Amino acid sequence: MAINRMLLAGACALGAVVAPIAASSPASADPGTCTGGTLDINTSPIGMAAAPANGTVSGNIGGCQVNVNFTADNANCFDVRALVNGTVGWPGGDTSDVSGMFHVPGGTTGAPEVNRLNITGGAGAGRTLVVDQQAIATPGGLVGPCVADAARSIQLPVNSITIS
Repeated sequence: MAINRMLLAGACALGAVVAPIAASSPASADPGTCTGGTLDINTSPIGMAAAPANGTVSGNIGGCQVNVNFTADNANCFDVRALVNGTVGWPGGDTSDVSGMFHVPGGTTGAPEVNRLNITGGAGAGRTLVVDQQAIATPGGLVGPCVADAARSIQLPVNSITIS
């Protein structure tokens, strides 16, 4: 009986020491998922032929604020694969710095795409930001600007942004 009381007392004492340490440890930096919205892509003029391009991507995806810059070596109205660098602001106030290749299939039919970017700093650092996107909005409206090598503004509907 005395041994059980000593074990119980020891367990309680250990719990009293460990609980404050666990409570003060930072939680895993995972601010959640943002759903539904559109990214606005503003680029140097692109057209039918592949050419270098640069620009910005911004938007509000269900409370997430996206602000990134991009550069592409061979962008055209049929396909853009660009290196992006920037920040995602989460609804709770956390931010994630992101970097990596981002693909936007173009053309008149486009296609949904799932892009994965490295989180290089802030919330989720060392993990992956997953962007589940739809095909570009109103591809028919880009035909004229693409033929004239003057497409500069594209809207990209996004299903969700999350950390994995």
